[in-house]
Amino acid sequence: MCHAVSKSTAVCLVVMMATVGLVGLVRGQPQPNYDPPQPSSEFGTPEATAKIAEKAGFLDVVGVKLGMSPKDAVAAAKAHNAALAFDPKAKLEYEALPGVAMLPVLASTQNAKTSAEGGSEYMGLLVTYPPNEAFVYGVWRDFSFGRPESRPTIDYIVNGLRKKYGLESAREDTLLIWLFDAQRQQVMGAKAMDIWKKCANHWMTGAEYDMGNIGRQITRGYYVVNDGRDYHNGACHSHSLVQARYLADQDLRSSQPLVMNVKIRATNHQLEASGVTAANVLLTREATKLADKRKEEASKRAAPKF
Repeated sequence: MCHAVSKSTAVCLVVMMATVGLVGLVRGQPQPNYDPPQPSSEFGTPEATAKIAEKAGFLDVVGVKLGMSPKDAVAAAKAHNAALAFDPKAKLEYEALPGVAMLPVLASTQNAKTSAEGGSEYMGLLVTYPPNEAFVYGVWRDFSFGRPESRPTIDYIVNGLRKKYGLESAREDTLLIWLFDAQRQQVMGAKAMDIWKKCANHWMTGAEYDMGNIGRQITRGYYVVNDGRDYHNGACHSHSLVQARYLADQDLRSSQPLVMNVKIRATNHQLEASGVTAANVLLTREATKLADKRKEEASKRAAPKF
């Protein structure tokens, strides 16, 4: 304990800090670790990514299961709606990886017809890339109802979602989320919403994708938005998420609001982050080799005379 007769306030402060730290260790309190996960047999290698994909299929959207190959996922989507036609939306290529093309997004044309009532939908797939096998880690569906008489009630939509995914983990106005940990156990209530909000910068949600962010993650790591640091003890790379948001409006012919549009997305962020990490490790290694080779070649050139 420090007293007024201590020789130095600075010394006193150091003693107090050391004592607090020692008490924390004695009591077994976990020390903060903000480093991102490193490649291992469980995460961040092509083999680990494949293992995670094997267990990801407990979540799906209209039969498109997470962990599927893109070929099987497209077949499942077309079995749901034959009008859907999927194409790559971007191709990422790097000088350090000659002959390697990364195709992270497959999406249908928007507003594909769904019924005679004028409904339409837009679907897309988020896919892992080399050196991993191609696995679907995310799928979205944006569904619009056509004529007012074809629009369902909010209760009809919510009950349908609950029938498929169970009671939601959390709900906020027109947003419903279902959150699952790495053991596929559902996270409920305030804890689920807290994780969802903390990981918003890492989890692209809704029927959109950000190619700029995908490219930055490949070149700089999954936690690029946090300068490479994991500030949430692994929460953002160890959960699976289903998110649904609906848009409703009051119709004069109905006693309650009717749903005009529903956006739903399922993503396994453990599968996503493992794939990103494996790709980042590969690209970093090969880019370093290329830089070293060029440096060596430059050193062998004759110096100019001055």
